[in-house]
This record gives sequence, structure tokens and C-alpha cells, in this order.
Amino acid sequence: MQRTQTARCSTGTSTSRREIDGLESRPLVNTQKAALFSVPAGKAFEFKLKGAPAGLTADIDISLYGDGWVNELDNIALQPGSRATVGVDQSQRKLTLSGTTVFEPLLMLAAEQANWSVSTRGADLRLQPGTTLSVERDADGDVVYGLAGLGPPASMLIAVKRSDSVGDQVVSTKGPVAIPVNAEASIAANGWNGASPLTVRVGGRCQRELPDEPEVANALPRTPRQNHPDFD
Repeated sequence: MQRTQTARCSTGTSTSRREIDGLESRPLVNTQKAALFSVPAGKAFEFKLKGAPAGLTADIDISLYGDGWVNELDNIALQPGSRATVGVDQSQRKLTLSGTTVFEPLLMLAAEQANWSVSTRGADLRLQPGTTLSVERDADGDVVYGLAGLGPPASMLIAVKRSDSVGDQVVSTKGPVAIPVNAEASIAANGWNGASPLTVRVGGRCQRELPDEPEVANALPRTPRQNHPDFD
């Protein structure tokens, strides 16, 4: 059987997509304007998002599901006349976002196995026109945030939650992590055991060429508790 991924678009505006071989529309029962598609593995594709009618704002969420994981770009707010593009690369591990207006997306990535799960949340990032945001689960299990193009640096708050037989463990940055344009921030989220220190590393180029000594290192303090505001 050919492996497929599932893409879900929840939107209050019109959405278009490039035709790709094997794309299938799936039934979806909900009370929102949403669409669900199955996409063959190994296919790159993108969504073209258009703004809402005059006087309204479209709030768009994009989710990509696979076997034991989900990547989400939420809170893509489009004013009338504005546009955005959400892309998925051929590996289907990376989502990108760019557009004609300022966005403040919520970035959620999660992975699970039989006895554990890890969720990573990125928030409070202001993406400027002319800059492309990427968020990726790389082959090593790291979560990688990148900025490419032109524009000023951006910053974001990052939190990671691990759930296993011991309970829930959450770490979060005390303040925003700065990411220069044409650089990346990475965190070894999937390999985290919930007890050891966890660090956000920033540096290198968007080709994933990180320097031996990271330009910025941000330790994430450990906050073990059942409920955390970043994941409620």
C-alpha cells in the first residue's frame, strides 16, 4: 500500500492548491469551513490562501498528519486583499509560510509512540512580508525553525512537553528566542527524556549548516506539572 499523509485546512476564506498526482479529497464532518486531503508520500505541494471579504478577517489553520505525528501552522490571519502561501516540501517534514502581510502564527508539532509523546509549541513570532518561515521535524528528531529572505530578525517563545508513564514534563524559554533572517533555531525535542537539560540552538544557514559553536544558546527551565498554560 502506498503511504500517504493527510492535510487539513480549516479556513474562513477561499483556498487553492496545485494539482498533484494522487491527491484525494476526504470526507470531513465538522461545523467549520474545512477541507481534508490525502497526499501521496514524497510529493511537495502548497496551499494558496486568499483574504476574507471586506470587513472580515480569515483565521486559517493548516495541519499535516502522518503516522504518529502532526505538524500545524495555526492562526494565519488574512485581511481583505492579503494573500499567503503554505508549502510542504518533498520530504513532508517541513512546512513553510510566506505572504503579503504580517502574520503571528502558532506553530505546533507533535510526535508519539506507544509509551510517550512530545509536543513543541512556538508562539509570539511576527513574520514580515518578504520573509519565509519554515518549521520542520528533521531526520534526527529535532524541531527546526527557520527564516529566509529579507527583513529584520524575529523572535519567538518555545515550549516543549513530554508525556510518558512518569507523567508530564514541560520546559519553556523564559523569554523570546531571537532568530536572524537566513538562520535557524533547533531543539532536540523528540530525543528529550523529560529530565535532562534541553537547549535551543540558533545559528547557521537555512541549509541546516549549523556552526560547531552555536551563536545563541537558550536553556529551557524544567517545569514539571500536569497542566501548563502553553499546552492547555
